[in-house]
Amino acid sequence: MNNLYNIQNDILELLNNEELSQEEFQEKIQSLKWETYDKFDNIWKYIKNLEASVISFETAEKEFKEKKQTAKNTIERLKKQSSNFMNAIWKDKIETELFKYSFRKSTSINITNPDNIPEWFYTLETTKKIDKNIIKKQILEDMEKAGKEEKPYKWFKGAELVENKNLQFK
Repeated sequence: MNNLYNIQNDILELLNNEELSQEEFQEKIQSLKWETYDKFDNIWKYIKNLEASVISFETAEKEFKEKKQTAKNTIERLKKQSSNFMNAIWKDKIETELFKYSFRKSTSINITNPDNIPEWFYTLETTKKIDKNIIKKQILEDMEKAGKEEKPYKWFKGAELVENKNLQFK
């Protein structure tokens, strides 16, 4: 079975072929029509299969995320249990045949009241994002006022209204 590109080329060749009789032309065009329909049906089946795969991947991703979080929680719980045990028996170090367990001192800052921290200790984080919906709304309003023949939204300089044709399968 040909791909859509080859079928399209076959149709164009057929349309440009003046040597075929009307009967031969009808026979070949009918054959290409059914081949096209079969190709579209197969594409649709493949898309449905891929959509099912995506759902399966999303489910597996969710399950792995949950398993990952469970493993992280278990690690933290076991570390805390080990630490609590060592503190309870007043040991800072335990050595076994396989590992050495000990405490390492470190320091960190715990912010108890952010309102009392001077501004110069803050860093500013900003996110800049273009809101396409607002631009689209403005362009459509401007077009409605000016008429669809003109491009009244030239002041956007970097945005234009694009009309798309999206293929849908039902």
